[in-house]
Amino acid sequence: MTGSADIGDDAALVAQVLSGDTGAYAILMRRHFPVAFATARRLTSTPEDAEDACQEAFARAYFRLAECGEPARFLGWTLQIVRHHAHNVRRYQALRAALSLDELPAAAAASMTTHGVESADLRQHLHRALGTLSPVKRAVVQHHDLDGWTHPQIARALGISVLMSRRHLSDARARLRTVLGEIRKDFNVGELNDD
Repeated sequence: MTGSADIGDDAALVAQVLSGDTGAYAILMRRHFPVAFATARRLTSTPEDAEDACQEAFARAYFRLAECGEPARFLGWTLQIVRHHAHNVRRYQALRAALSLDELPAAAAASMTTHGVESADLRQHLHRALGTLSPVKRAVVQHHDLDGWTHPQIARALGISVLMSRRHLSDARARLRTVLGEIRKDFNVGELNDD
């Protein structure tokens, strides 16, 4: 026979958890994990990342449960935490990708022609220029200019507004123009145009 917590609403379950019934929290997790997972999955690259974000979020929610102002709205409150953790996962992935943006495989380096060497030099200069950007600006440049993402996609991935995505892109391009200076002429790199 199941306890009364199994049939209680979220507010009753939250009250039971706050009074020390950890089993009631397990019920809340089972009840809401599918929606939390679907939310995290939309914001992350893999099911594993979505599951990690959900587990972190439910753990955080448990320890902050007293801060849930409206226990009857436990799901909505928890989904905010899930979204926050999912954005953190995406931000971490984007930053890791940006940091490894210009890695050059050793096999390719060994077989380069003169043109390949010039391209490698340009790549090295670009890598150095990108290294002067903050991680978020570097991620915005990568996603917009290399991955072809729109500003709304970038904003969702990095947990920033569309306006901030546009501003980061504009600032990053201005910084790259300054840092690259004469290199752009030497290597015949076209102008970076703001969208």
